[in-house]
Amino acid sequence: MDKPLSRFVANVSSRCAWLVLLLIAAVIVAPGCSGPGAPPPANQQHIEIVAGWYEYYRTKNGNKPPPNEGAFVAYIERELKDRGQTVDTQELLTSPRDSQKYVVRYGAPNSTSRERNVAVYEREGYDGKKWLAFENKWSEEVDEAKLQEYLARK
Repeated sequence: MDKPLSRFVANVSSRCAWLVLLLIAAVIVAPGCSGPGAPPPANQQHIEIVAGWYEYYRTKNGNKPPPNEGAFVAYIERELKDRGQTVDTQELLTSPRDSQKYVVRYGAPNSTSRERNVAVYEREGYDGKKWLAFENKWSEEVDEAKLQEYLARK
């Protein structure tokens, strides 16, 4: 009677050990599969908003980008006024990370492809990196060499 009991305990212990290992593995792997992850940094969201306004301007103006800051600011203010909203456009056009005005690419785009055209980027950035955003509102943090590569694209 002693042997069947000890075999039972050994089997239960072995099963529990496997179950514990399986649970530990699930806890380690599950966070990577649980969803979209952390929200983007505030700097990234901010520059994407500016790129969105750039894209909206093009859409409403015969696919032409804003010719200058005055036209761009007037467009944003007019659109928001029609919606009953206001915004500090100088704050909107300033990077919260380096406190410098964004470089908005006024004038003709390089390409008809919105995902290839850089609409706006940080003037100084931080720690050798700058946020940039394309006309399709997709953004990326890059070094100066990568920024120049993107700006040169046709």
